[in-house]
Amino acid sequence: MVMLIVLFQRLLRSQRLAAVAVVIAITCVFYTLLGGHLAWSWLFVGIQCALWVWLLVRFGLLASIACGFVLAILGLPITSETSAFYFSYGVLVMGVALALGLYGCYTSLGRQAVPHGGLTPSNPSLATG
Repeated sequence: MVMLIVLFQRLLRSQRLAAVAVVIAITCVFYTLLGGHLAWSWLFVGIQCALWVWLLVRFGLLASIACGFVLAILGLPITSETSAFYFSYGVLVMGVALALGLYGCYTSLGRQAVPHGGLTPSNPSLATG
């Protein structure tokens, strides 16, 4: 997908037009592969491709890869029924997704201190009400 964006950006000389062209091209390819009901398939495949291209253009390749990984592991069977044989796999999948999210939050702070005030203002004069 990155190569398509680069190719269309070179041809069209605009990042926005390239993103739209990639969304249209990928939607056509995925629709022909998936098939299904015409209107709903076009709509949902188009929305998914548009979100993926927006994520790739706005936040970069690493965020796109992390999103794909999390979507892949969350596609595994997850249940709240503890007697099911695959319950432990669901707990593992949710644990990995949570750990990735916490690690992302931790690394995004860098060396900054974690704010301890919560949602309440630290200055009483700022409080409304």
